[in-house]
Amino acid sequence: MKTITLLALLYFNFSILFCQNETKKSTFTFDVTKFILPTLNNVGSMHGTPSTSITTNFVHYPRLTFGYKRRLKEEFDIGIDIGYGNSKLSLYKMNKDYQLIEFRPEIDYLFGSNKGNYVGFELFYIYNQDVFYKSSYYSEGISSCYNCFFDQANFKRNKLGFMIKYGGYYTIFKSLGLNIYFGLGMQKTTYSYFNILNPINVNIESYKHGYKNFMDEGSSINPEFTLGIKLFIAS
Repeated sequence: MKTITLLALLYFNFSILFCQNETKKSTFTFDVTKFILPTLNNVGSMHGTPSTSITTNFVHYPRLTFGYKRRLKEEFDIGIDIGYGNSKLSLYKMNKDYQLIEFRPEIDYLFGSNKGNYVGFELFYIYNQDVFYKSSYYSEGISSCYNCFFDQANFKRNKLGFMIKYGGYYTIFKSLGLNIYFGLGMQKTTYSYFNILNPINVNIESYKHGYKNFMDEGSSINPEFTLGIKLFIAS
């Protein structure tokens, strides 16, 4: 937590000193972080799950995310990011049935001498689905199979929440540049399994290394943290 706070303070000071941007009416973005952030397999209770072990509770799902923002007044932007991911669009090896879609509407208040910094409020919804083979999960009473091994199962994840964001636009050449951002918020995620082939209910350990497996069936409410870089073109 101290590391995150220090990075946020350093970024805030850097952006105030060096952020440059002319007033633009429209901004188109591509989220580099969500596309290139590496994924790892076999993390947590689900073998073959696309995962990144940045923290014990963080899972990354690669996707292409494009955004559009429109200047309402001199000090406000409103926009939305839409993302989609599947195994063919990923830089990394994913399950062939992996798919994801996300929606992130956002409103920003711009400040600074060139209106190059912003504080924003973002809502988000993410849905993704997959098919897993020869694996297991733990259920919190949603299904009849509590400690469940299976030959095949469909998986889906629903995630929704909100985020308070801080960011800045850094012009590289004319209307081309980088939008660096970070944010804190809250999220609710629900994991579920269906069309389970040959489920076997056995006595397995559902807690490992002091934390709960994050791919187990059920819902949870947790803090949300984001940090990333977008390419932007302004007009």
